[in-house]
Amino acid sequence: MCEERVIQDTTKSGQVVLLLDEIRFLADALRDVGPTIERGSGYLDRLCADQECPDGGDLWAHTIETAGIDDELDKKWDVESENLLCKIRHLSSEVRRKIVLGVIEFWEQSADRRAEEVLHWLLDEVNTRTVVGETEATSADPGNEYV
Repeated sequence: MCEERVIQDTTKSGQVVLLLDEIRFLADALRDVGPTIERGSGYLDRLCADQECPDGGDLWAHTIETAGIDDELDKKWDVESENLLCKIRHLSSEVRRKIVLGVIEFWEQSADRRAEEVLHWLLDEVNTRTVVGETEATSADPGNEYV
């Protein structure tokens, strides 16, 4: 089932495409990741390499499920959390690292009007291989609903 969802959200060249609201969901869900990484816990490497939590759970699944259940971010950003998790699982470690570091940059800029620009930049970075003539995964919607 996961494979079917991912196939629906890929370009003709097979690249998984994240949408702006999915990036916003991840920014909200990972809002506390910066301090966790600063403590030197190896969290960034485990998250980017899709390694398990110390308790054996999947870090991305835990993060996305918690954000959907506890914070209702799936409703806030109109994102299907299972679909997003499938997409994340199909991304390379390099792209996952870009997402995490982009989210940290977003929150560092959150008091500034540039914060939304960071998400648009991140969207472009994550979807860099989009082929000309295919649907671009961008949005002009500025959205300012981060709390």
